[in-house]
Amino acid sequence: MLSIQQTADSGSAEEAKREEFTKLWFQVRPQVVALCRRSFRDAADGDDVLGRIALRAWRGFADFRGESSFSTWVISIARREIARTHAREDARQQREVSLEVVSDNAPERLPSHPAPADPSSGAPTRQNALSGLVKKAVAASELSEVEARVVLARMAQPTLSWNDLALTMGMDSTVCAVAHCRAIPKLRVFLFLRYPSFLGGTEAIEEAFEAAQNDSSEPLSTLEANTFRGIVLEKSSAYRKPGWRLALRAACNKVVKKLPLP
Repeated sequence: MLSIQQTADSGSAEEAKREEFTKLWFQVRPQVVALCRRSFRDAADGDDVLGRIALRAWRGFADFRGESSFSTWVISIARREIARTHAREDARQQREVSLEVVSDNAPERLPSHPAPADPSSGAPTRQNALSGLVKKAVAASELSEVEARVVLARMAQPTLSWNDLALTMGMDSTVCAVAHCRAIPKLRVFLFLRYPSFLGGTEAIEEAFEAAQNDSSEPLSTLEANTFRGIVLEKSSAYRKPGWRLALRAACNKVVKKLPLP
């Protein structure tokens, strides 16, 4: 009987703590939102950081002793989290070679790499079609010129090493590799959203999505599944949950593996 009462008291205390935190959090939240909006150009990035700040504040609330006001305490957490986020971004950019670092003799325009036609029909091959879509992705500002040049060159000469491919383009091999790694997830998202027929059509994509959800080795997370369903399958322009960009790219990378593509 005593243990039941203790459990009830514990539950009541937890609920009281949660209610107290919620009340205090909503008082200071406008200040935190304003700080995040000033710190990030992209509102979605600010929303992501806002969520992490709220989580850190909740996890640390049990140790909050009131030595300063709650708002001062939360703002200090917010500043640290914003600083961490900027530091991670700076470190990532330092690891990635700038895609604009190309030699003077690098091609200024997208190269044309004609693929052989299907000998049985004379029709353009799938590679030709994909080359055209890569150029459309550039026109739609989904890929940069550098990313597209590397993708097209890699499609035309898939057996070359990065060093050899870079020599043909007058570029650094690391630039080529990084550009390719950046471009492929973007291109997949572009195809899923703009040209689903190239991937086999809506029905094939729905089946691949179902298979990706049931894949125990690399399953879709809840956020990835909801994002893919909302944006790709339901074509909802209003679906913009925090972290949706990264979730969409991750989901497309997993779903595309389940498509019966050559």
